[in-house]
Amino acid sequence: MVQKSAQTGLTTFGINRALWFGDTHQVAVIYTFPTAGDVSEFSKARVTPIIRASPHLMGRIADVDSVELKQIGQSFIYFRGTWSERQAISIPADMLVHDETDRSKPEVLSMYRERLSHSKYKYIVNLSNPSIPGYGVNALYLRSDMKKWFVQCPKCGKEQVLKYPDSIRIGERTYYQCVFCGAELSDGVRKQGKWKPTNKGARISGYHISQLMAPWISAEEIVEKKENERWLQTFYNFVLGLPYAGENVPIKRTDLLECVQNKYDLEQYGRGTYMGVDQGDELHVVIFQRGEANRIVWCGVLDSFDELPNLMDNYQVVSCVIDAMPNKHSARRFAYQYPGRVWLCYYSDTQKEPVKWTEDDEKKEWRVVAQRTESLDAWGESVTSHSVILPKVTQIIDVFIRHSCNLARDRVEKPDGTIIWKYLAVGPDHFAHAANYGMIALSRAPVGSLAETSKRSRKKDRPMTAGLMDKEF
Repeated sequence: MVQKSAQTGLTTFGINRALWFGDTHQVAVIYTFPTAGDVSEFSKARVTPIIRASPHLMGRIADVDSVELKQIGQSFIYFRGTWSERQAISIPADMLVHDETDRSKPEVLSMYRERLSHSKYKYIVNLSNPSIPGYGVNALYLRSDMKKWFVQCPKCGKEQVLKYPDSIRIGERTYYQCVFCGAELSDGVRKQGKWKPTNKGARISGYHISQLMAPWISAEEIVEKKENERWLQTFYNFVLGLPYAGENVPIKRTDLLECVQNKYDLEQYGRGTYMGVDQGDELHVVIFQRGEANRIVWCGVLDSFDELPNLMDNYQVVSCVIDAMPNKHSARRFAYQYPGRVWLCYYSDTQKEPVKWTEDDEKKEWRVVAQRTESLDAWGESVTSHSVILPKVTQIIDVFIRHSCNLARDRVEKPDGTIIWKYLAVGPDHFAHAANYGMIALSRAPVGSLAETSKRSRKKDRPMTAGLMDKEF
């Protein structure tokens, strides 16, 4: 298995490994990517050109342009996705190559492993950028012999693994340096390293590859990527090939997986639900059904505010809290359609009350101001206490889980010396905020005045933007 950075040629390695094994043995190989779309693009853009560049393979493969299946002599290479259980059954295999392990569905990967049961080879190759510590390819790497690339300083003779930022000297000229004596490490030195296991005795063979090892990527490029990358997690995962989840992560993937109930799917309809909407280039939406444990009944991404009324109707949403910014006009127009049911939310780090609701019937404005850190703390507590229920893991739920794990609590010292905690995003976190808004909406559920407020509001003159969505609850 390989825990890798981007742009280091490991996908080409995986393709060549699969083609070589199929060419030299009479076997079945399954090569996976996360989705069917990934598979199609990968097969056409990466696999077919490699085959066409080899006269030997062109003479051995009958249907070069077939997307999902290549036959090499008596061997077969199947290209499959990992988000459909159907694709994981009925194909016996001798070798599995899982590309992008961390973006794949764990349950389906397990099903693929069962396809090796009959084989005398039982080879598995996992190639992936890591995501968070202890998950996916990083979990495999920690169980492996953990091979690392050691280079030797030409000046002091000491061996070392290149690390960021210690191995880079930044100045008038930026270059790779020895962490012991500061001597420059040339591209040739970085190329002449050797693999050494750092966890001897492990049965899994594992490698860690970062862009610091690549002789075609300069120290200046590494520094520039760090300075220009918005998400620290992206820099760690795709440049350094390391997992990252911040210093203090309140929600871990294992916490969310413990909330999963495999008995139910996301539903198309609901009744008396509570909705949270986070704004950005897209709208991330989470809908809860209230209960002893609040159940997520819908989770998804919308392109337009015009799609929100369908959800309000289909799920008979009692209360919705939507991020007020950055498209405040669109959010307010949506709120006008549902007076007393849609609330514009503003985060605050200074407000003393955890949540403050303001109803202004004359201005037709329904506003809620939430203490950012406290409300996100409450969302994290609802997960770790298992008072939230998630449906069985699908691709969108996996994205929801990733977003929820991308919030880290950061310790901040104020000028007066007091310590406060703030949430920082280490990666995309839209669903985490949508869920938080949904939980804020749920916090109004016990308030008896809500239904009366909605009724009073609906009896008043409605603005021209009002839709056909009003129902009595």
